[in-house]
Amino acid sequence: MGFHEGCEEDNAVKFLEEIIPKIFNINFPKGLEIERAHRLGSRPGRGEGSQAFRPRPIIARFLRFQDRDRIAEAARKMGTVTWERRRIMVFADYSKLLSDRRMKFRECKKLLHEKNIRFSLNYPAVLMVKAPQGPRRFEDHKEALAFITSLD
Repeated sequence: MGFHEGCEEDNAVKFLEEIIPKIFNINFPKGLEIERAHRLGSRPGRGEGSQAFRPRPIIARFLRFQDRDRIAEAARKMGTVTWERRRIMVFADYSKLLSDRRMKFRECKKLLHEKNIRFSLNYPAVLMVKAPQGPRRFEDHKEALAFITSLD
């Protein structure tokens, strides 16, 4: 997310194959190969308010999942990624069902941030908490919430 509308000039695959190695400073030994890529949603029209100026996300399918993982890892390590003064964000494209499962941990994540406790939400929907008593693993958001609220 974050690439301005039209920067890919109707060839999102070529654009991403060229720009990703530069932005994330990654050398792909076999070359970065993207099977397909496109913008999500319909092209914004004129006079539709703020929607007309918000760029649509680009979704891409990589030939090798290892390339996708390397890009995600590089984005995580870099923190803030910018290109042409725009913030670029990388997200995995999960199914609705999986997104809903992961969303159930939202309150847990909020509390963990407030308590300054390190955590990660691993695939598919597993909350790993680096608690003072040692690491804990939760697949159920209610169990995780009960544990987090018990922490001082």
